[in-house]
Amino acid sequence: MVRTILIIAVLNTLFLEKVFAQPDFQKIQEARLSFVLERIALEEEQKAPFEELYNEFYEKKNEINIEERELRQNSFRMTATDEELENAIDKMLALRQQELTLIIEYKDKYLEVINIRQLAELYRSEVEFRKNLLKRFSEE
Repeated sequence: MVRTILIIAVLNTLFLEKVFAQPDFQKIQEARLSFVLERIALEEEQKAPFEELYNEFYEKKNEINIEERELRQNSFRMTATDEELENAIDKMLALRQQELTLIIEYKDKYLEVINIRQLAELYRSEVEFRKNLLKRFSEE
């Protein structure tokens, strides 16, 4: 189980590094929002507050992801001491915990604007978008 989680984490990390390295990252963000909006069937009065929350969430999530990426690039050197590596791993796990806390916080905020079925579809759509994006990158 732990091995599976680590493999998924590494693959997710590699995926995010490839996405963040792309010059058209903003286009990907816009495409993700468009993809999600098509699937969650918002009422007209839900659209503006949802988009605001969604963009706010991703802005915060991206800050965490950038910090994690910089940590990996700067701290996971095989020339580092065991103590330095352990500190880097602890910082990385703290960042992942921060991301999980953010997801939980925004779940509650989303539910003030959309219903639970729309939220479930949001989460499902994001996974589907990520799969489609990975497939597209692997074909290039």
